[in-house]
Amino acid sequence: MITGKGAPPRHAVYPADRAEVIDRVNRLNVAFDEWDIEAMVAAFTEDCVIDHPRGAIRGHDQLRAFYADYFPLTPGVRRHSLNHVVDPCPGGELEVLHYTLLVRVAAPSDAEAALAAPLTDDTSGLPAIFIHAIVTDRFRHDRARGWRIARRRVESTVANAALRPASPV
Repeated sequence: MITGKGAPPRHAVYPADRAEVIDRVNRLNVAFDEWDIEAMVAAFTEDCVIDHPRGAIRGHDQLRAFYADYFPLTPGVRRHSLNHVVDPCPGGELEVLHYTLLVRVAAPSDAEAALAAPLTDDTSGLPAIFIHAIVTDRFRHDRARGWRIARRRVESTVANAALRPASPV
């Protein structure tokens, strides 16, 4: 549930920090698109906590296991985050609220060929929004690695069941 996010922030966020955390969200989406597990894990702190409709995840080991189970949903899907709202938090952390869209651009069986092609004329109704969710990322800064996600909440998720892969997930 989002409340009060339309109001101006109580404290300023440095423009460079704002740009970096938004860039980190977008780079994580690209890592999902490329299924780069190491980049996906590195985006989170070692002690990360993720509240997801599929369950709670704590730390890198559980995150890797979650990704292994999550993979069947991803072939033929592109991730997009929209409407980033960045607010400061106590302790110097930053919170980024964004809407995440998972857009199915190809059926899982056609994904590799479709994504390699310079143009695909689809007659099945794709691309189409597969999932919409409200995501809140709490970023913590560390000198060696920059801003990383310490906590992620995925809420208000709506999935288009017609676009879900046939394999059980």
